Amino acid sequence: MRLTKNTELHLLGYHKQALEYLNYFKSIPDGRFVPPQLRSFSEPTDKLSYNDNPICDDLVTEIFLEFSNRT
Repeated sequence: MRLTKNTELHLLGYHKQALEYLNYFKSIPDGRFVPPQLRSFSEPTDKLSYNDNPICDDLVTEIFLEFSNRT
């Protein structure tokens, strides 16, 4: 599978968020009455969770033109 630059940036963002989640979980101090539960980070294409569907350049252009016409 050939990745486009847009897809690569979305995957980079996905992995950055996963790392932030894990780092946050590690930073929580011990000593709580109910310890927090670490949940699995969803797959990038999970429709019920992360749902990483990058938008195409044509859609961005269409949205910008619609905004421009209304303002």
